[in-house]
Amino acid sequence: MGNPQTERRKAQKIRAKARAARSLSVADSGISVTSVAAHKSTPVEAISAPKANAKASVNPSDPIHAFFRKYPTFNFNPAANYLDEFERLRKQQKWPTKKQLKKSSNQKTPQQLDKEEAYQRIKGAFGTAVAAAFGQDFGTNVEDLSAWREICEPLEIEPEQETVRGYKKLMKKTHVNLVDLHVYRRQRGVGVPRPELFRNVWELRKYTMEEEKIFPKAQAKGTLLKFLLRKIFSAS
Repeated sequence: MGNPQTERRKAQKIRAKARAARSLSVADSGISVTSVAAHKSTPVEAISAPKANAKASVNPSDPIHAFFRKYPTFNFNPAANYLDEFERLRKQQKWPTKKQLKKSSNQKTPQQLDKEEAYQRIKGAFGTAVAAAFGQDFGTNVEDLSAWREICEPLEIEPEQETVRGYKKLMKKTHVNLVDLHVYRRQRGVGVPRPELFRNVWELRKYTMEEEKIFPKAQAKGTLLKFLLRKIFSAS
């Protein structure tokens, strides 16, 4: 039988190590404990903002950063969610709101219609930039095994076979919004939750259309993104 005081010290050390290990496992995951439990998409308003001292700078080779640089009066924050940043830009530029866009055209003046048309072109340019950034971040070659790993790793899913064919088979039955996946890939260290995995393609389509989180198909032609988009815009 050992000394009681010595045994107590040993027990305290063991408990301390256990607490440290639990803390490390949460920190290494890159997401908050709440995000792990919820495992759901979160409205823009609920997404945690990046820390004020987050080290980030504008990268001229990043298509999304390049898009925002076209507006020199806008104080772009490269550490923030790019969807939030586009909404801030919309407000600054006084571009139309969703409610205004839904109004019938016969209720609008020619000036309003011209402004809406210009805004739709800007939204298209932003979508093109996001699609290009998706390719930079995940890869573009549909036959590249490492690109498929980059896609599936944030979702914590693995194929039965570690092959391109295995990953294609897995993703055909995985229903996730690709914009949410991309935002999580870029923001996972600042409180953005893992994107929701929907039960079927119909639920995914409904969410995608309601939230207007859509990649332009024209910019995805012949890429990995194109393969992933097919089940959103087709009936199968």
